[in-house]
Amino acid sequence: MPVFHESKKCRFGNPLPCSFPYPSTGPRLLPFLCYFGRLFREFAVTVSVAVVASAFVALTLTPMMCSRFLSHESETTQPGRLSRMAEGFFNAMLHGYDRGLRWVFRHQPLMLASTLGLIVLTGYLYVTIPKGFIPQQVTGFIFGALQARLDASFNTVSKLENAVSAVIPKDPAVFGVVGFAGAAGSNPSESTARMFIQLKSFNERDGVDTVIKRLKPQIAKLQGVKIFMQSGQDVTVGGRLAQAQYQYTLTDNNGAELNHWAPILLQQMSHMPELTDSASDQQIASPNIAVTVDRDAAYRLGLSMGLIDQTLYDAFGQEQVATVYTDTSQHKVILEVEPQFQNDTSALSHIYVAPASGTHVPLSAVAHSHETVQPQTVNHRVCSRR
Repeated sequence: MPVFHESKKCRFGNPLPCSFPYPSTGPRLLPFLCYFGRLFREFAVTVSVAVVASAFVALTLTPMMCSRFLSHESETTQPGRLSRMAEGFFNAMLHGYDRGLRWVFRHQPLMLASTLGLIVLTGYLYVTIPKGFIPQQVTGFIFGALQARLDASFNTVSKLENAVSAVIPKDPAVFGVVGFAGAAGSNPSESTARMFIQLKSFNERDGVDTVIKRLKPQIAKLQGVKIFMQSGQDVTVGGRLAQAQYQYTLTDNNGAELNHWAPILLQQMSHMPELTDSASDQQIASPNIAVTVDRDAAYRLGLSMGLIDQTLYDAFGQEQVATVYTDTSQHKVILEVEPQFQNDTSALSHIYVAPASGTHVPLSAVAHSHETVQPQTVNHRVCSRR
């Protein structure tokens, strides 16, 4: 007698016992929605809505349609052609399953050995596969963040970026490199630069981590620059383009308190063996020149604060004053002092302010300067009120 001989007596009109796994699936997705949903929110919501909609249709619409379109079979009713074809297909599947199950019962030692082998293989894969919060992707792309001294100018950072760009292509695994210097967009200050390194095909190079370890000693030979490299990932943690793959944000309403504890936390994290290349984007020790203006003296000489500020910006702010158009391109005309005056604080004594009267008043007559240390950048995080 076939193993499932009794099951062949079932017909479409007979009530069949069934179970619904939907209530057990929903709670499993709750941690995904609450934690990983920050990264895969669309996927989590889509799966959850699909499961709930499927359960609703299975419990409401499907029974109603069966009651309307499926008729009861009788002993004298002959099934139609489509019904006979479907019944033959189901019987063939049942017969194949019956034969397979009989074969399994005849080879029980082999099936037991296969089960044990699958358990061992599963344990081996669990031990050997890469583990972590988000698995590392092999994208063949390396992102580099170049950091110079906080008082480094654009010209200095540009030269350092060119020096690093000359070292990186010498590695046999590198296909090309592109670098950007200057404060703009994702680059917060002039003392930093961004580099994008494209590697060769996977079969022509070593792993990304091996390439990074090989490049670091070569770049470390350059003075005045430090570079942080990481493998480019499609899914990253954090909203900023930072110097490391993982970010830990420390916030405080008191700036002085934040400036005190952030370096201490960074020092402690750099001693942890699990972390490498710990860095901070807190740039609070940038040398600056503070210009103090005597407003009473400036007023007596007919000078306004706006006029003094505009004069200083014309000298050191690289103001765009005109655009020269050609047939195929355009050129910006920049107003600034000579390069030899841009790196010397004594240049302020050679600047004159021209009021409406037409006379030229030296800036040193109404202002004096002194060196100070100020934050170069202040990072803000937008917090939503709940």
